[in-house]
Amino acid sequence: MRSLNLVCREIRDRVLAPDSALWRARFGDKFDIPAGRTNAELKTEYQIRAIVLPQTIDFNQEKSEHQTFWLEVLQQMLIESLILPVNPDTSKTYERIQEILTESELLEHPKRENPSELFCTVQLCLTTLALTIDPPDKKAPAIKNKCSRSEYDIGIVYSHGMELRGPFIDHKRLDLATLLHMRSFWQRHIVNNAEQSFHDSFARLPEDHRPQARNANVDNGASLSVSWLGYYSCLHPMPTTRKDFEDQQSCADLRGAHLSQVDIMTLDIHTKPGEPFWPEECSKFIPQFGDDEVNRIYLEGVQSTLGGDPANNPVFGFTEAIANPYGGFPGWTRICFAICKQPDESDEEEANDDAGSDASSNWVHGYEGVILPGGRVMLGRWMDLKNMDASGRGPFLFWDL
Repeated sequence: MRSLNLVCREIRDRVLAPDSALWRARFGDKFDIPAGRTNAELKTEYQIRAIVLPQTIDFNQEKSEHQTFWLEVLQQMLIESLILPVNPDTSKTYERIQEILTESELLEHPKRENPSELFCTVQLCLTTLALTIDPPDKKAPAIKNKCSRSEYDIGIVYSHGMELRGPFIDHKRLDLATLLHMRSFWQRHIVNNAEQSFHDSFARLPEDHRPQARNANVDNGASLSVSWLGYYSCLHPMPTTRKDFEDQQSCADLRGAHLSQVDIMTLDIHTKPGEPFWPEECSKFIPQFGDDEVNRIYLEGVQSTLGGDPANNPVFGFTEAIANPYGGFPGWTRICFAICKQPDESDEEEANDDAGSDASSNWVHGYEGVILPGGRVMLGRWMDLKNMDASGRGPFLFWDL
């Protein structure tokens, strides 16, 4: 470029003009090119990213002008990586985001007293990278995503002391901050082996069975993935006060008698044609959105355990498209479903012996959460719909295959 400047100012001005094809080529070398962008627009975006993204931003701060501007640039890149057509090759823009997060501490500091919609949505749409564990060979740069327990409120994660009736996922006022607390809980317990809870079972999964950025078969949440893996977390007994959470945060650490091993759940679901089905007993705690115009799709399927004895527990529920593009991201989807453990022969024999008994193995758990933009991750809370005690609740996380 310097030699061009010396040769001729006129040639330089032509080559570096805002509408020059040079800027499209430069942009395309580093990023996926969004459809409909002019050369001048790509020039501006290229220069902004070149100046802003290398800056070191202190995410220990609650907020700052520099932090907001940096997040806005990353937000635009994330939106592009989610809505552009998926090709067999890896997205250039998504690769740049990964590179940025090997240097930035954004994912290590997700907690804010009063988080903005921009901050929450960018964090949530980075969930697949927040759940990335370090490469075993240690050769590739690792994403900085080791958050501490202080980066989320464990009481909020478990809905401690809260009344569970009514919608958790509100179309009009989506509680992004609570969802981020839940995401950060999973980030801590999956990524950090020190917790000795979910990390080991997650790390044993093949790479292609872990959360991915975006499903090529999903159009911004318009279609529902059919195969999912995931976890739920519980605490028995539920702590009386929030201070009591300091020692144990999940039965998955196997210190109590409630769990003997950490299983990865599987969900195999499909849309259900015909008569809608969402019983009144479920609707009491997880009501449907009241707008008649909402795009609601019913689903059914089975839940089992990865690599374990097939449970084939029935699953039924629905999804609702959320019209509001929170944080500028399209494709938020509310998902609600129930998983039932039906009595087997031994349960029926026990019930026959004691007509007044309700075998403990016969349960119904309700799940209410949100499928994040891109259609590959859902998170939210579960509750025991038959025994609404303090321990019958907690966070859940699923990702699609």
